[in-house]
Amino acid sequence: MSLAGSSERIGFLRETLARIEAQTFPAKIAFSLQDSPDAATQGVVWRSLNSDRIALGAPGFSLDRMLGGGMQRCALHDIVAAHPRDGAASAAFAAALAVRFGKANARGAFVWIVEEAGAREEGLPYAPGLCLHGLDPARLILVRTLHVRDTLWVMEEALKCRGVSAVLAETWLKAKDYSLTVSRRLALAARAGGTAGLLRHAAAAGEADAIVSAAATRFEIAARRSRPAPAAGRGPPLPGPAAWGVRVARMRAGAAGLGRALDWQKFSDVVWDHEETCFRDALSLPMVAAPRNRPARTGAPAQLVAIGPRAFSYATSNMDKDQRRAASRVA
Repeated sequence: MSLAGSSERIGFLRETLARIEAQTFPAKIAFSLQDSPDAATQGVVWRSLNSDRIALGAPGFSLDRMLGGGMQRCALHDIVAAHPRDGAASAAFAAALAVRFGKANARGAFVWIVEEAGAREEGLPYAPGLCLHGLDPARLILVRTLHVRDTLWVMEEALKCRGVSAVLAETWLKAKDYSLTVSRRLALAARAGGTAGLLRHAAAAGEADAIVSAAATRFEIAARRSRPAPAAGRGPPLPGPAAWGVRVARMRAGAAGLGRALDWQKFSDVVWDHEETCFRDALSLPMVAAPRNRPARTGAPAQLVAIGPRAFSYATSNMDKDQRRAASRVA
């Protein structure tokens, strides 16, 4: 290959990367409620009006506001645990993200790449747990690799496939060995294939700010105590929904103006609604669940009647008389 041809290729790649990195998105956040292809079984899915993004929760969700309307569909996203003990929490958060991306592409498969070192250290995905998490195991393609280079190669090839909704790879590559060139290859593959890439750095816990990557977003995940659910009988309370502390450590080409106003050290507490398959903000006080087997409002609205002080005292006195009369009958 001549030097002139090599220079042209390098110039073309630089221009392509510059166009990708220079993209900006409007700061206005808008959502729409659309029915999924199989509304009878999957219900409804909240989607961002931005075609290149997917909303993580219902309108008003804190992370969606931070990300300018949701996460980019055709991009690479890094996920790092805040502490080594938060490794399982970061894996569960990554799986929940994959479920959200899978809702946008109901017919696509989900590829989960696990290295042999990770399989020995943390085990493999559990099918009943995935079902409870909202992920259909029938759509799962589990790939086990021996080395880090195999993981990155499989992830790059899977991202190029049009029939894949999301690719989740768990790599034990050290943060210092994760180069910008490798991340750019994965980001370009995700954009070319129209697939979301979720790369979980299992060996880089606590190093979210030290990773150099071309990923669109980087999340730092910390485990949070879930609120227990009351049991049906007199037994102990049941485990509540999964909860995490999420920090947006980096946002590349994000919404215009949001990066300057974002608190990069703040953790947002969120929970996972496995029935609606979406994220929600964790509240300090429990809220009454929305009715699922009956309409939310009754047919006849309640009527408000204004009562003056004298009428109120007369009503209370009559009530006391009725109570005394009822008590005398019982006696």
